[in-house]
Amino acid sequence: MPPRNVPRLLVLGLFLLLLLPIGAAPAQAQAPTAFTLSGRVVDAETGEPLPQANLRIADTYQGTITNTDGQYTLALDSLPVTVVVRYVGYESVRRRITADTESRQVFRLTPSTVQMEEVQVTGSGNPGETIMQRVIENKQEWWPALKSYSVEAYNRFTVASDTTIAAVAESQTTAFWDAERGTREVVRSQRGTANLQGIAESALPAAATVLNLYEDNVGVFGNQMVGVTHPDALDYYDFTLDTTRAIDGRQAFRIEVEPANRLSSTFRGTVTVLDSTYALLEAQLRPTPSLSTSRVLKEVDITFEQQFSNFGGPYWLP
Repeated sequence: MPPRNVPRLLVLGLFLLLLLPIGAAPAQAQAPTAFTLSGRVVDAETGEPLPQANLRIADTYQGTITNTDGQYTLALDSLPVTVVVRYVGYESVRRRITADTESRQVFRLTPSTVQMEEVQVTGSGNPGETIMQRVIENKQEWWPALKSYSVEAYNRFTVASDTTIAAVAESQTTAFWDAERGTREVVRSQRGTANLQGIAESALPAAATVLNLYEDNVGVFGNQMVGVTHPDALDYYDFTLDTTRAIDGRQAFRIEVEPANRLSSTFRGTVTVLDSTYALLEAQLRPTPSLSTSRVLKEVDITFEQQFSNFGGPYWLP
């Protein structure tokens, strides 16, 4: 009898739609959504979809990201607005959306043609380590002022084998993060494929899944993982500069992340850092095998993908 094809890859994608740091104007009762924008983000030269492209409304904390097919849906509470689309390695696109704009919009991004200079980073002699040290130092300047924020999130869990998707679980939640009290979530809706019934509620909970990979300590299924921007991250991780890309004429450093100790509660994967600002632009991280999870989740790999923006303000958030 041939061996059973056990699903072994679980990808959690967070589509964070609204971020409201404390310090903004008091929340008002929201009017019904005025406009829903949908469509795709693609490479202007090849037409290939750009997954995880970042879309946001200029001068606000509202946005979303594309799925694996480059598709997106963005709810607009008022018009007109300017939508900014960003993807590392491409020139960003800004488009004015008015009441006369078609609701379906395709954004075609052009690969960046900026000539990248040789990377020169002074410090420890390890460019990846020096860059991440600056990220950590920069974070210490703005993170203490971040007291709380709320987020409307769409969570999608995909369980797949090498070539096929075995099951999908989705949920919509409202999460509230407070520097002293932690994260609280309210599940708005939840659904999944039939083969996940009984599993989605236990192994793949809708609540307590909205996380921020920029935090010092990242909670993953009840485990506290050392974040890649933790003040002591250089003691827990080996950071290696991999490649240098471009975004809007600026350099973006892609850094490989490996745990210094395989027994510690850490991540491995990659992060991308914006030069001069030294802020995380994106992260693709998976927990080390030391992560304690349910029996079901021990049979799969878990990968978290997240992008960050300062949304025109001082805080870098998912």
